[in-house]
Amino acid sequence: MSPETIGIADREELERLRDLLLKRHKLLLDRERDGYEELHGPVDGPGQLLTLVLGDPHFAWLKQFSTLIVEIDEALSPRSKADPSVGDALIARARETLKRNEDVERET
Repeated sequence: MSPETIGIADREELERLRDLLLKRHKLLLDRERDGYEELHGPVDGPGQLLTLVLGDPHFAWLKQFSTLIVEIDEALSPRSKADPSVGDALIARARETLKRNEDVERET
């Protein structure tokens, strides 16, 4: 008997949440880039932006989105042996991350 993996319904929900996280990440990255450029001048293309996103404190808070997206991708990979508890935990984290971000946006 093979170990139980993430079910179809949870996989579909993870895919939807991943898409939402990617869209939100792109919007937030664009906004943060604009703010960064107001303070420091233009960013010289995608290579410099990637370097900034990976290492500049201005972008550090976006890592919660990046990390979660990567973890979802790994769990959805055809080679993944992630069990239902991993899927449940990722769904909960994605919901919490999106909710927290929406709460912050309402405050600003």
